[in-house]
Amino acid sequence: MLLSSRPLLAALLLAGLASPVHAHFQEILPSDDVLPDGGAVTLDLLFTHPFEGGPAMEMARPAAVGVLAHGTRTDLSAALEETATGEARSWRLSHTLDQPGAAVFYVTPEPYWEPAEGKFIVHHAKVVVDAYASGEGWDEMVGLPVEIRPLTRPTGLWTGNLFTGVVTKAGAPVPHAEVEVEFVNTAGIPAPNDAYITQVLRADASGTFSYAMPFEGWWGFAALIEADDPMVSPEGTEVPVEEGALIWCAPARRVSEMHIPDGILTLPVLAAGGALAVVGVGLGLRGLDDRGIPRVALLSAVFFAASLVSVPVGPSSVHLLLSGLMGLVLGLGIFPAVLVALALQAVLFGFGGLTTLGVNTVNIALPGAAAGLLLGPLVRRQTSPLVAGVLAGVGSALCIFASGGGVALTLWLSSSDFVPVARVLLVTCLPLALVEAAVAGMVVAFLMRVEPRMLQPSAGGGLRCAALCCSSSRSCSPVPPRRTACGSSRRWRGARSAATAFFVGGGRPHGAGWSARMAGLPLAQGETDAEGGFRFEVPEAVTGDVVIALDTGEGHMARVTLPPERFGGVPVPSGAIPLKAGGPALPAAEEPPSALAPTEKSPVARGAAGHRLAGGRGRGRPASRADRADGCADAGH
Repeated sequence: MLLSSRPLLAALLLAGLASPVHAHFQEILPSDDVLPDGGAVTLDLLFTHPFEGGPAMEMARPAAVGVLAHGTRTDLSAALEETATGEARSWRLSHTLDQPGAAVFYVTPEPYWEPAEGKFIVHHAKVVVDAYASGEGWDEMVGLPVEIRPLTRPTGLWTGNLFTGVVTKAGAPVPHAEVEVEFVNTAGIPAPNDAYITQVLRADASGTFSYAMPFEGWWGFAALIEADDPMVSPEGTEVPVEEGALIWCAPARRVSEMHIPDGILTLPVLAAGGALAVVGVGLGLRGLDDRGIPRVALLSAVFFAASLVSVPVGPSSVHLLLSGLMGLVLGLGIFPAVLVALALQAVLFGFGGLTTLGVNTVNIALPGAAAGLLLGPLVRRQTSPLVAGVLAGVGSALCIFASGGGVALTLWLSSSDFVPVARVLLVTCLPLALVEAAVAGMVVAFLMRVEPRMLQPSAGGGLRCAALCCSSSRSCSPVPPRRTACGSSRRWRGARSAATAFFVGGGRPHGAGWSARMAGLPLAQGETDAEGGFRFEVPEAVTGDVVIALDTGEGHMARVTLPPERFGGVPVPSGAIPLKAGGPALPAAEEPPSALAPTEKSPVARGAAGHRLAGGRGRGRPASRADRADGCADAGH
C-alpha cells in the first residue's frame, strides 16, 4: 500500500509545482481619486492578489507612509489604524485635503518573506488624489528607491484611456523593466484562465510602458526590479529582494453614445424603459408580415455592425445609429430590429448591458418610429428624390438629438452626478447628427429613384380601403371634386364608384392590383394610380354587396365589403377594365360631363378593412387573360 501511494504523492507534488504563482500587489487605494470640493479622503493599505480578491497576506506596520503635496512630504504614520481583511492584518488612514492640487500618497511596507518564491518582497506603492479637481502636480516624484513617473495624468481617466509611465530606480530610467498589471476585480469578472489574471508588459529602452485599461475600477502597475543588496531569509541564507514600483489609477466607466451599460441606472428608470420597450416591440411584431421580416432582419444587421464602430469623444463615444432611416423604412418594426441587435451586442461584446436593454431600445427606436410615422408620409409624397432626401436627413438629425436627450434624461433621473456626462453627450450629438443626416439623405434619395416602395413601412403600415359613397354617415367628410349621388333602390345611368387605398403608417400604394365583385361576379379590375386611387363603373342596378379587394404584391392586402346603398357615380380611371357581370370585358369609357354634376351633396366614407400576411410580387400586376375571362381572384383570401 505504501509503494502504491508513492506515485500519487509524486503526482500531487508535481501538480503543486505546476500551479501558477499569482502576483502580489501592495494596495494603497483611496476612497476617490478626485475630490471636486476637497475634504477628507480615506486610504486602505492591503497586501493581496487584486484580481482574485485575495487571499490577503499579513501586513506588518508600514515602514513609511506619507503624502507629497505642493512639494512638501508629510509623514502620516500617526494616522494609521489597524484593520483586518479576513484573517490578515491591514491598515487604514484618513487625511484632509484643503488646498487645490494633487496629493501623492505613498507607502513602503516592511519586507515580506515569500517562501514559495524564496525571496523577500518590498513594494513601494503610491496613488495620486486630485483635490478640487485642479489637475496640478500629478507628476511630482516622491523619491522612492524605485518609482514610476506617470506621463499620463493618473486621475480623471476613462475606460479605454492609455496610461503611460516610466520605470525609474534612484531617479534613473530602467530599460526593459518588466511591468505587471492587475485589476481590482470587485465586479467579479471571470478570467478565461490564469494567463488573463496578471497582464505583463516590457518597458522599452527608455523604461517607458503603456497600457489601455478596459474596465472601470482600480488598476495597479508594478515594475519589478531586483534590489542591489540581498537579505537573509528566516533559514539564515542570503536571498534576493524584489523591489516593486507601484502606481494605482482608477478609470471611470465610459458611457457609449445611446448604449448605457449595466449598473448605472436606477430600478424605476430600468422598469419604465423595459415597459415601453415591451409595448413598442409588441406593436412592431403585430404589424410585421412575412415580406417585412427580411427587411427588418437586414436593417437590424446593418445597425448591429454600424453601431459597433465607435469613435471616443470625451466621456462618451459616437457611432452611427441609422434610427431615422430605419424608422422611415420599417415603421414600428424598428423596435424589434433594434432590440435584437442590442441584445446580441450585449451578449457577444459586452456593449451596453442586459439590464439596460429596454432603456437603450427605447432611446434609439422611439425617435426613429416617430420619424417614420410623422415624417414618413411627407417623404413618400415627394416626387423629387432630392427633396425626399433632404427631409429624411433632417428627420434623421432630429432623431439623433432626441436619442441623445433620452440618454441624458435617463442618466439625470438616475443620479444628478451624471449631469456633466449628460451635457457632454448632448454636445457629441452634433457631429453625429450631421453624419446621420448625410447618410439617411443619400439612401432615401437613392431609393426614391430606384425602388420607392422600399420606403413603405414594413410594420404598422397595413392597408385600409376608403370608398366614396353618399349614404353612409360614418367618418364622412365632403369631397366637392368627387360629389355624387347613388343608392341601391335607384338606377343611375353612368354611375361610377371610387376608392382610395393607403398605408396606416403613411403613403399610398402605387400600381397595386385591385378587383371589384358584386354578388360573387366580377365588376372591374385594374391598378391604383399615383395617389392610391382607382374608379370603376357600377351597374345600373346594384343588387348585392360589392367586395373591393386590393393587393400591393408585397404582403399587404385590403378588403372591404360595401352594401348597395353605399354607391354613386364617379369618373372611370384610365387603365381600369370594367367587366359586366356575366358578360365580356367592356372598354373604359370617357366620363360624360353630366356625371360630374351631382344631384345632391355626397360625403367620403372610409370603409373598415384590415390587412393580411401574404406573398406576391413587389408591384401590383395587371389582369391576365385568365383573370379577365374568369374574373379577378379575391385579394382578401
